[in-house]
Amino acid sequence: NKAAKEIKERVISLIGDVRGIFLGTIHSWCARFLSFEARYIDYPDTFTIIDEEDQLNIMKGIFANKGLPKSDPNIKGCLEWIGNKKTNGYQYEDLKNEKYHSALMMDYLDYFRQYTEILRERKSLDFDDLLLKSIEILADESNGVRERYSRYMEHILVDEFQDINDVQFRLITLLMTKDTSLYVV
Repeated sequence: NKAAKEIKERVISLIGDVRGIFLGTIHSWCARFLSFEARYIDYPDTFTIIDEEDQLNIMKGIFANKGLPKSDPNIKGCLEWIGNKKTNGYQYEDLKNEKYHSALMMDYLDYFRQYTEILRERKSLDFDDLLLKSIEILADESNGVRERYSRYMEHILVDEFQDINDVQFRLITLLMTKDTSLYVV
């Protein structure tokens, strides 16, 4: 956010009027995008973005419902596992039929299911979902959203390009056409 704010200030000082230009983080772009396009994933445009503390409280509730203590050390491990899966582009639906050799991993998969259901019920998204749900909408060729946005995105600049992951790169490429200018720093 600090870097995005600095870039925005620099652009404003160089060109003045920045109307029609989006300047921000990938996550903030996705949040804005979803506020317009969430209907394609059956979410309201007023969805809630949850933070790490909210995630922790949701997982503590899931563990408590299983009769486990809210101080169970596997709570953070499970959230890290879910975050890792999402960072690699997987949502629960992609993994629901997986068979793990470890009972703990099978439990984590079930907690992932419950976590996903709770977020859906609450019309909430976590930070990873902002990316994954944006990609889900853009990758659906039947809705025309990708075509609409990629025509609008003539230039894309990505700062700290070395720090983006495969999911973020997929999002960027979905926004591009053969005529889009991509600048990376």
